[in-house]
Amino acid sequence: MNLPRLHLSERNQIVLILLALAAVFFALWHFGVRDISRQRQANAAFRAELERSGFASQTREALEATVVHEEEVTGKLAAEWQEIADRLATFSNQRALSRSEVLRIDYKVELHRTRARLDRKSETLGISLSAKELGMSEEVFTSDDPRNLMIQLRAVEKLVDLTLDRRIRTLHKVHPKDPIEHLRPSDKRLILEEFPVEVEFDVDFANFYDLFRTVFEDGKVFVFRNIRIVSGATSQAPLRVQAVMSALLFDTPDAPPATAQR
Repeated sequence: MNLPRLHLSERNQIVLILLALAAVFFALWHFGVRDISRQRQANAAFRAELERSGFASQTREALEATVVHEEEVTGKLAAEWQEIADRLATFSNQRALSRSEVLRIDYKVELHRTRARLDRKSETLGISLSAKELGMSEEVFTSDDPRNLMIQLRAVEKLVDLTLDRRIRTLHKVHPKDPIEHLRPSDKRLILEEFPVEVEFDVDFANFYDLFRTVFEDGKVFVFRNIRIVSGATSQAPLRVQAVMSALLFDTPDAPPATAQR
C-alpha cells in the first residue's frame, strides 16, 4: 500500500525550517546557557566569599610568606614539645625504648639480670629488699605484650634504684600496674604512655625528702598518682610510704627502631 505523499509549498518548508531552528535554539538555551548562568552565579558567590575572607586581596608573595610563617610556627611548637618531652621523660633513652622490638626471651633474661643486680645492690647497702621478685612474673602469656613488660621492668628497676640510693630502710612491696595511654584529642594519636608502679617502703624524714626531690630531676622523673604516709615500724624509719608513682614515656615521631636498653 502506498502512503500518501505530503506536498509542501516552499513557504511551508521555510516555516518548518524556522520552527526547527527555533526548537534547536531553545534547547541550547535551556540545557546550555542556563547551566552557564548558574555556574556564573556560583562563581560570583565564591568570589564574594573570598573577598570576605581577606585572601583575595593578598598577592602570591604574601600568601607564600604566610605559608612560610605557619611552617616556622609549627616547627617552633614541635621543638618546644620535644624539649618538654625530653625534660619530663623518666628514661634518658626514651626514643629507643618507645620503638624497641622485644621478644619474650629478651624480657625473661632481663628480668633475671635485674633481680640479681638489685639483690646484690641491696645487700651491699644493707637495705632489706623484701620484694625480691620485683612484682613481675617470669611467665609470659600469648596475650602479653613483651614490649610493655620490658618497659614495666625498666620502670620498676629505676624506681627501686632510686629508693635504694636514697637509703630507705626496707622495701616491702613493688608492683607494676597496667600502662595508661594518653592520646591527642585531634587525631587520637598516642603522645604519652604512663607506667604506674605501686611501692611500699619504710624511710626516715630526711631520706624521704631527698627521694621526693630526686624524682623531679632530669632522667629520673616519676609522677605521684597517689601517696599515703603512715607511721613506720621503727624509730630509725618513722615513715611508711605507700604510693603509686608513674614513669613517663613520650612518643616522638623521630624515634628510630632499636633494641631495648637500660
